[in-house]
Amino acid sequence: MARLIPRMLIMAALGLAGCSDEHNQQHLYTDDDGGGAKPYVEVTGTGEQELVPDRFRVRARARRKGDAIPELTDAVNQEVDTILSLASELNIADQAITASSLRVHPLRDHQREGGITGYRVERPVEIETQSMETQARLLTALARAGVRAIQPLEARSSGYAQAERNALAAAVADARSRAHALLADTDTRAGAILRVTERGGSGPRPLTSSSARAQADGANWHPGTQQLRRQVRVRFRLR
Repeated sequence: MARLIPRMLIMAALGLAGCSDEHNQQHLYTDDDGGGAKPYVEVTGTGEQELVPDRFRVRARARRKGDAIPELTDAVNQEVDTILSLASELNIADQAITASSLRVHPLRDHQREGGITGYRVERPVEIETQSMETQARLLTALARAGVRAIQPLEARSSGYAQAERNALAAAVADARSRAHALLADTDTRAGAILRVTERGGSGPRPLTSSSARAQADGANWHPGTQQLRRQVRVRFRLR
């Protein structure tokens, strides 16, 4: 049976934890469930993984505003055909392209009688490439063709799921290492894990619109790396 840690030792450990920032605090507790006090230590751990993007997504919208829906529809569909042709010229597979259905939005002016002043007709198109070079060439072609409604770009890694699992495992290992450091000057050690709680973290972000403009202008861009971070709160039984 694990012995109860003296109050002085608990207070000293809590004092040590107070020197850390709030995301890296360590605490010692005793959990009395009626069967006697059971000491445990609770520690925050952080794990990080580095990702290299290998999937690059472009989202564009063919969009027109006016009064006559049929004419607007024809113009939007023609622009979508242009986008699809440009993607085909770059040997982008059909499976990597998603052209959504037509959307019609009334334009309203509540200050005028009747309210509706016209319509906005649009079709979103999403294209995923497997290299940043192809993405840059596609953006250049879209700009030259007059396609202006391009959303912020997105770069991601096909290995994201495995990297997230690795980051979580590293976070648990980091928590155990912190627990050992906290107990280094005692004859008590961190034993079995009693509880693990994920506390979030941070992940890769889409490329900014300034990056999109630079690529469309033909700049020499490289994907670089992205950081994936996960945090966990781990409770260890003391032994």
